Amino acid sequence: MSMTVTPGTPLRVVTGRHGIPRWAFELLTRLREEDIELHRLQLDSPRHTAADNRWHALVTKLDSKLFPGADTASATVDDGSGLAGLFAVTQAVDSSTPIESTAGGFVLSLDSTADHHVAKRLDVPVLSLQPNADGDWRSTPVGFWECLDSQPMVGLRVIATDATGTAKPVMQATECTDPVSVGRTRNAALWAGAELLHRALTQTTGVERTEPDFTNIPSNSTGPASAWSALVRAPWHFAKGVIRKMARRKSLRQWILIWRAGDEDATNIGFSAWRRLLPPRDIFWADPFVVERDGQRHVFIEEATFTPRRGHLAVMTLDDSGQSSPPVTILKKPYHLSYPNVFEHDGEWYMMPESGEDKSLQIYRSTAWPHEWTWTHNALSGLAVYDGTLVFHNAKWWLFATVQQFEGSSPNVFLHLWHADSPLGPWTPHRANPVCTDVRSARPAGNFFEREGVLYRPSQNCSRHYGYGLQINRVEQLDETAYRETQVASYTPWASDIDAVHTLNRTDTLQLADAVHWRPPG
Repeated sequence: MSMTVTPGTPLRVVTGRHGIPRWAFELLTRLREEDIELHRLQLDSPRHTAADNRWHALVTKLDSKLFPGADTASATVDDGSGLAGLFAVTQAVDSSTPIESTAGGFVLSLDSTADHHVAKRLDVPVLSLQPNADGDWRSTPVGFWECLDSQPMVGLRVIATDATGTAKPVMQATECTDPVSVGRTRNAALWAGAELLHRALTQTTGVERTEPDFTNIPSNSTGPASAWSALVRAPWHFAKGVIRKMARRKSLRQWILIWRAGDEDATNIGFSAWRRLLPPRDIFWADPFVVERDGQRHVFIEEATFTPRRGHLAVMTLDDSGQSSPPVTILKKPYHLSYPNVFEHDGEWYMMPESGEDKSLQIYRSTAWPHEWTWTHNALSGLAVYDGTLVFHNAKWWLFATVQQFEGSSPNVFLHLWHADSPLGPWTPHRANPVCTDVRSARPAGNFFEREGVLYRPSQNCSRHYGYGLQINRVEQLDETAYRETQVASYTPWASDIDAVHTLNRTDTLQLADAVHWRPPG
């Protein structure tokens, strides 16, 4: 049975009588903007939250004091705050009230305690968001134990529950945990859940999609149930964050460039031997793209100061000895710019930088190489896309980028794909979008490369924090029906003063990446 909705088709939504969390409200608002008519089944259920356990509540309260405003996704939106206006029809339901069977072959539940109950009464599947386990996600705050246990990520699933109580996964995703805050972990996971539910409700049916592997992801419900465990672990967890911060208090966390001459197998990189190219202490360099032209090696980068932390684009030259020219600013906007993806087409040089803050993907043409660039058009508009990466394959151009649909969600989880006859567009969305929903491998990390006839895609591993590591993925299938890839190499920080590595590019004579290092004082 199809689990998707279309404009003009009513969708029944199960809520409690005490409102819904902000992430769910924004999801329903987006569906209304897409002309989905919403019919509400308002259950007369008691107020129930993930912090009903007093120890969970205590830890959550402490976290909110230490990290105020960290969790925007869980805030309750009730009828007085605009919830009622989203619904064309509202039916209050208790245990004896007949539920009208008026629309749709499934129900969306925002009260997971009622999934089996509603499915049994209506004899239709109930779609809901769950953590990486069967059971009620509200019994423990989402990501609670993953954060306290220092796990790198949270697993999320959209499931369909039938009248027998059998739950079937529909779509899955992973999102990273915060190293110290259960509130920030929950916030990121729930906003990712909003995007995941929206994708599940609006996806094209009958397509192949590579789902994240949950084998090594601990379930939210597998954490110790003991109240004493929560009481003991929480202070130690918060103390670890303080200790970590104190240990680094005099060091500077700075993005730098690292490089190696020659051609090294990207599936077996020895980053520890690469040379470092350090910027001045008050700025950082990241997202290097390199072009060899007219006997010079031009390195295009994101450059930014620490305050305000808004990136602009610059270019420098780099010789064989590792000497670089001073960077020259080539593009600066009132919004953040990064990932200066430079490419050649029909004898002209173009650049497609990341401008997600502007909700656009822009194309610039070089008018005086390499310092002057003129905007030509937007490849995509009205969409927050990140790290757009091009590849020509099977007589088509393909564009890969992650998409951020909700303001509170992460741009590191949902990889989208478009195809066109030209790298300048127009672009057609892939029918299997999102083609990847795994925070360990979704976000692009530099240009594709080919070795012995095999195509590889570098991607970011954002499981512990943004830009934590790199993955190299072998492309198994790339066409208009599906995208499939297999991880063949993974790189994480290799030295005590390295904290991240997240972009890799190359020419025939040079390999170039960026990394975060802890720069000592002085």
